[in-house]
Amino acid sequence: MKARQVVFLLVVVLVLAVAAQFFLGGRPKSLPVLSGLPWQIKVLPDGTSEVFGLHLGRSTLDDARRRFGPDPELALIARIGELGSLEAYYPDVSSGPFTGKVVLGLAVSEERLKQLREHAVDVEAMESGARKFILNRKDYDASFQLPLRTVTFLPFVRFDEEIILKRFGTPARRLKAPGSGEHFLYPDRGLDVALGGRGKAVLQYMAPRDFAVLMAPLEQAAQQPR
Repeated sequence: MKARQVVFLLVVVLVLAVAAQFFLGGRPKSLPVLSGLPWQIKVLPDGTSEVFGLHLGRSTLDDARRRFGPDPELALIARIGELGSLEAYYPDVSSGPFTGKVVLGLAVSEERLKQLREHAVDVEAMESGARKFILNRKDYDASFQLPLRTVTFLPFVRFDEEIILKRFGTPARRLKAPGSGEHFLYPDRGLDVALGGRGKAVLQYMAPRDFAVLMAPLEQAAQQPR
């Protein structure tokens, strides 16, 4: 038998084996188990959590750079009348078979945020109405040692209620968002899945012990008359 025919037969056998395992509900031992998926959240005894291979409250922005890439867009984002938050932005990252945008919120004291604003080399207006304070080089480099407070993942693939319930389970609470959106809340895992129009989803992760900070404004917004 020719070598090309042998290779072809081996490929056919492999495909049939994988298909059989799939339809029978099993998993071939030789196939790798996917990790770093959006619903794979590890809750730790101290009330913190791990997601995408990052330990919220412990892992630093430098750790995240090894996971997502070395050059995030880093800036202090502030709405009018607010002190703001320090955020690192990645426009295109991969998590298993998923791709999307990632925004990392860094743990920074109010005093340090004031200093970052004062030392900013430029301020840009954003479409949302917020302002972007561009850090100077010294503050930019020093920020890589700050711990992560939140991870926000905006997948490019469309979500719907069925997908959310299947992958993340029944939420502890569901809150209506302004417009036609809805929040699926999982406080025990530190996760808020916000589902907007046309299947656009925003997944925000925070340590379960701190999740009340995220829930408070959502509850307040849900109680406002429409």
